[in-house]
Amino acid sequence: MDVAEIFVRWHAGQSQGEIATGLRLDRKTVRKYLQPAQVKRLHPGRVSLSREDWTALARIWFPEVADARLRRITWLEIAPHQAYIEAMLGRAPVAQIWRQLRDERGLTSSLASFRRHVRIMLADQANAMESVFEDRPTGRDGEFSDAGEELVDPPAQLPESDSIT
Repeated sequence: MDVAEIFVRWHAGQSQGEIATGLRLDRKTVRKYLQPAQVKRLHPGRVSLSREDWTALARIWFPEVADARLRRITWLEIAPHQAYIEAMLGRAPVAQIWRQLRDERGLTSSLASFRRHVRIMLADQANAMESVFEDRPTGRDGEFSDAGEELVDPPAQLPESDSIT
């Protein structure tokens, strides 16, 4: 859900009912998200705010909704392994890093969630090494086959995990 869209429509003069109908939300949900703007007296016509301004305010008032990363519970499990993932990216395919975390450190998230995490959280590093996302032939149980590939050992001095800050 795009909370900023609620603010933009409200600021353009739509009623809470019209916003709810247009975005297929409950009217009480719309009222909940508009409450901070009303408390701050940011009523339509009083101030001129852009969509970017509303997005910034939505992130302050409702970070759990505005930032999709906070809604992805599997990412909370992956986050402590961030330093390890960063060090391994480029040295091993993403699927192999995921398997090592699953087998050696008890990671339970799916490969798809892990790939999404790497693509979004490590976008700069992952874009520079797009080949690490190339699909490989699958083997038994849908796992990626390492046939013909030399397994890469993790660096010896990597921390077991980092705490989320």
